[in-house]
Amino acid sequence: FDNRRSCERQDHFCAGSGDTLQWEGCNNGVNLTWAYGELAWIGVKSGWGGKTDRGIGLGSTLDDFMQKYPEAVDGVVDNPSYSERFTFDENQELVSIGLCGDRSYCD
Repeated sequence: FDNRRSCERQDHFCAGSGDTLQWEGCNNGVNLTWAYGELAWIGVKSGWGGKTDRGIGLGSTLDDFMQKYPEAVDGVVDNPSYSERFTFDENQELVSIGLCGDRSYCD
């Protein structure tokens, strides 16, 4: 599978230098980033219709999020093997969710 050709043909976004690679789906709703041979980031934004295991989905309010994720600090929830990054817009609505294998990718 040649990701570069697919990106040009499908208008995907490809970027990367050194030991990194980034891929975004056609509607930019999914982002995958690899760093140093490992999947470092999985992100979703507009177009994704799912919910987290606690019932938070895109469009959820900051208040709803804080009720279900009281341990979050600045939109980041740390787990034993990964971290979750939740990003809100100026209206305090959830616009993206990311999972990071390494905490530094969530900062």
